[in-house]
Parts: sequence; structure tokens; C-alpha cells
Amino acid sequence: MKRPQLLEDATATIEPESLEKAKAAILLRCEEYLVVLGRMGEALELKVHTADDERRFARALAMYQLAYLPTRPETCPFCVQHSGGERCEGCGYARTHGGRCDADTSSFGLFIESAHELAGLIYLVAGDAVFEASRGRRLLRRSIQASRTATRDLMKDLPDASAFRLMEIKAEYIVSILGLIPVELIDPSAEEKRAEVVERAEMYW
Repeated sequence: MKRPQLLEDATATIEPESLEKAKAAILLRCEEYLVVLGRMGEALELKVHTADDERRFARALAMYQLAYLPTRPETCPFCVQHSGGERCEGCGYARTHGGRCDADTSSFGLFIESAHELAGLIYLVAGDAVFEASRGRRLLRRSIQASRTATRDLMKDLPDASAFRLMEIKAEYIVSILGLIPVELIDPSAEEKRAEVVERAEMYW
């Protein structure tokens, strides 16, 4: 059986109520994230003046971009449906992606582990900026605007999405936002780690 059919089969048991709850949770996170991006855009223009300012700002923006990825249990129709006493029992995602999300072999678990490592690396970065301020501001503006666009596009696609399509657009969105993290303004090691996170995110669904 081809993988797309396996994934279609995995989502076939998702009940409408579980799907709608996951959509509502994603929509709420998107709305909150857009508010954050609006504030970050204002702060960029008013408070960021030097290359060091921009590096600090890039680190803060990156942490928000990671924090607002739709990866919480309430944003997953599988987690919504399989919560409670029989947690993960019969979960189609676990069956097709290496086991429960907390398993060492889980596609989701491997992705989240790398994402947490990237966040930790960004948090601990030290030293002075090594780029021109004007270049940094352009990259940061582009990152914020593209993040807004990607988030609004996700919100627009939510209402009519089937369970299968919801997982698809979530995965596409996650990869998109990861690609917008301004790692080039933070540290070369963050660029390397981001590449690993993207690679694992592409296996998320």
C-alpha cells in the first residue's frame, strides 16, 4: 500500500468532533500568534537600532516562531480523539509514524526533540553580532511579514480541511515557519540545527 493511502486510512477514524476541536485550537493559536507578530513588527521599527539590537530581536522572534508552531496535543485531531483513560490506544498517527509521540522512534518525538534543541541553542547564543544593521532589519521585516502571510493562509484553509488535509497543511505550515526563523542573524550553529529540524519536520506527516 502506498504511503498516501496509509495516511488516508490513519485519518479515516477521526470523528468530526475531534477534527473540529483541533481546528478550533489551531485557529486560536494562529490568532494569538498574529497579535504577537504585530507587536514584534512595531517593536522592530521603534526599538531596534544597532546590529546587536537586531541579533537580540532575532533571538526573541525565533523563540516566538517555535513556541507558536501548532504542535500542542489540542491542535492534533489524533491526540484530541485518543486522550483520556485509553490514551493513544488505536491512534492512527502512532501506527504510521513510529509509535506514540513519546517513543524514541516517533516521527513527532524526533522532530520535537530537535526543535527543543534549537530553542535551547538560540537561548544560549552569546557574543557580538557579525552582520550589518541594515541587512538585519530587512531580514527581520521579511521574516515577520512572511510569518503573517503563512499564518493567515493556514487559517483560511482550516474550515474545509478534512482530517488528512489538516495534517498536511499543519506539516506544510510548520516547515514554512521553520524556514522563516532568522537563524542567519543569530549564529552559524543555529543554521545547522535548523536544517536538522526542518528535515525531521518534513517527516512529521
